[in-house]
Amino acid sequence: MDEEALDEDLPVLSAGPSLASISVRGLFGRYDYEIQVPITETGVQSRLLLLYGDNGSGKTTLLKLVWHLLSPADNLGHRTAISQTSFREFRVEFSDGSSVTVQKSDGLTGSFDITLQQPGHDDVNVKYEADADTGRV
Repeated sequence: MDEEALDEDLPVLSAGPSLASISVRGLFGRYDYEIQVPITETGVQSRLLLLYGDNGSGKTTLLKLVWHLLSPADNLGHRTAISQTSFREFRVEFSDGSSVTVQKSDGLTGSFDITLQQPGHDDVNVKYEADADTGRV
């Protein structure tokens, strides 16, 4: 099978913008990460990103935060999971210049604000209040 035939069989993953970066401040109260998705030789965002690090450094937590922040599914506890994860600020940026930022209102857990920024549009800011007893949003 030739290379052109292989390229034709590759699925198109998304018509929307791709992930450009993930950043977090104060993960578990001590880690700050700035992760850039590499640009390929052809000038496009890579479809592959490798996370590596010591046990307990936050790799799985970062992936869970991305999932909870960007998942379109309802009633899966996304807001509560974000509320109960210990960090100060979490930001996901996309190749089109848009971004979604979560900032904790008071401390590392609990209530938080989500801000959506898109070039050419007004920012959208939503505040979520966590229940003081249960931490649920």
